[in-house]
Amino acid sequence: MQQQLQVPPHTTLTAFFHLCQQDAFAKTLLYCDVPRYYTWNASRKQFQRRKQGSIVQGHPGVWAKQALGHVYTVHPSNSECFYLRMLLHVLRGPTSFADLKTINGVVCETYREACDRLGLLESDAHWDSSLAEAAASQLPHRIRHLFAILLTTCAVSNSLQLWEKYQKDMSEDILRTLRIQYPGLSLDFSDNIYNRALQL
Repeated sequence: MQQQLQVPPHTTLTAFFHLCQQDAFAKTLLYCDVPRYYTWNASRKQFQRRKQGSIVQGHPGVWAKQALGHVYTVHPSNSECFYLRMLLHVLRGPTSFADLKTINGVVCETYREACDRLGLLESDAHWDSSLAEAAASQLPHRIRHLFAILLTTCAVSNSLQLWEKYQKDMSEDILRTLRIQYPGLSLDFSDNIYNRALQL
């Protein structure tokens, strides 16, 4: 497994990376555009420029044909592959998997983070302000209820960040109950209290 990560198998995607390292025109393309200008040589596992079709203006030796590129669909539950696929539809001429995760000179930890930095994910600002308003005026069980609704119906892009920001607001009643039950103890927010709030 580790060896596969270090030396990924030769696929059309890794061949596209290699092509972008060597061909200036390929650096201008999205992954799905490659079949218009290149053919796939299955035995050599590499792309080759087309030798017929329409001449591409301003690019000597580049020919184009009407051809559809297919990028496999990925279910959002397979998150990193889903975000990698999303990046392939917006980033031109990547030269490696690491290059796909490099946004404005910063190498992101994950493809999801790269998508987020590019603004491809829905902003959580609206959900953040909804929770902030609830935290200012509602009881903790109502805030937990709102949070659950947001998670299940509103396509929150960074649920962990929202949870960490409002976990105390969602856990105050649990802490208060414990302080009443155990008046001699000096209790404060803890992972156990936060976990109980998550369970509720």
